[in-house]
Amino acid sequence: MGLSSVRYQWSLFALLWLQIATTTSAADVLAVSVQNLRESLEGPFGVNRHHVTNPEGKTAARRHITETFRRHGLDVTLQDFTGPKGNPGKNGTNIIGVKRGKLYGSSDDKIVAVGAHYDTVSTSPGVDDDGSGMAAMLEMVRVMTSCSQQNYTTIFVAFDHEEAGGIPPADVITNPCNTEMGSDDFVCSWLLPFIESSGQPEFQGIFMLETIMNYDPRPNVQ
Repeated sequence: MGLSSVRYQWSLFALLWLQIATTTSAADVLAVSVQNLRESLEGPFGVNRHHVTNPEGKTAARRHITETFRRHGLDVTLQDFTGPKGNPGKNGTNIIGVKRGKLYGSSDDKIVAVGAHYDTVSTSPGVDDDGSGMAAMLEMVRVMTSCSQQNYTTIFVAFDHEEAGGIPPADVITNPCNTEMGSDDFVCSWLLPFIESSGQPEFQGIFMLETIMNYDPRPNVQ
């Protein structure tokens, strides 16, 4: 990961932090660790994580994500889902960590989400796609939870089955709640009920961290 890419990506994270943090000074917030990013990419996110070709690698990554979320004080949910028509080969588990803000439970809350996927295609270790996004998100968790003063709620989610493949774009558009991708199930089965039961807060959107090692500085590219 080049230094220009690191600076660019973490400027994005700085904007997110400024959006949700309150009066905590920058001096009180932990610095981003390039070493942590490197260890993630050379460790749990440096091996294949496909449910058929390396289920052990995928299980190890899921355990690492869950333990990291819990270690940093997030409220963790393992969201198990099934594929269309109950196909057991398409079952998956999203890992959701919530850092509740002071305004949680009220309509004044302004929820922001951050997401990346931890599964891979069958033939790749998935360091860039999407180990890079996962490494960045876990480092964001570490940095942002060092700030205790936070008005707004943040949701971190590690998606499963994003590399499902073979899903017609028309199906995603016309029937998004019945695909085999974890991100769709997260929105339909978890996020919408969460918002409904949390005082009808404003959901500001989600930062999707996808293949962020593949950095291109040209305008309008990414």
